[in-house]
Amino acid sequence: MTRKYLQYAFSAGKTPLSAKTFNDRFGDIDLRLDALEKIKVDWENAVLQLLQNGLAKINESLLPVITQAQEILASAEMQLGNGSCSIVYNQSGDIGEINYQIDEDNIYSILYEYAQNGLLSKETGKLNSQIIWQKTYLYDDKDRCIGWNVTRNEISFIKRNGESIRVI
Repeated sequence: MTRKYLQYAFSAGKTPLSAKTFNDRFGDIDLRLDALEKIKVDWENAVLQLLQNGLAKINESLLPVITQAQEILASAEMQLGNGSCSIVYNQSGDIGEINYQIDEDNIYSILYEYAQNGLLSKETGKLNSQIIWQKTYLYDDKDRCIGWNVTRNEISFIKRNGESIRVI
């Protein structure tokens, strides 16, 4: 929007202080503000609609993943039965390691590594000290997680009560 300062400016001793002078200036200012207010309302509606659509897409994308994760956890609990779990914290008070004693021969562990800024940098899954997967987190310059890389070793199996149980 172009500036109209010179059209609105008063000159001492030259600009008449009349209703017409003020009405012309304020009428033009009012038209300019009205146009901006309409754009602002449209902009706010667009942002709100974008936010609502984004949240709906996130829900649409994550709900099946969360449901699947809950099913996997329930299945793992049924398969692993009466195992015991321990959590080890690091010096900063963050979780450093979770160990799940599946049975007397098998321990599944997840190790957590953190960067100097305290953000989670890597997770490592192990079965009986053998690395079976690693996840490395990626962050932008504002410390927002922008993704991760996962590497997997060959999927491992354990024996329990005479049957093989697939890990992961």
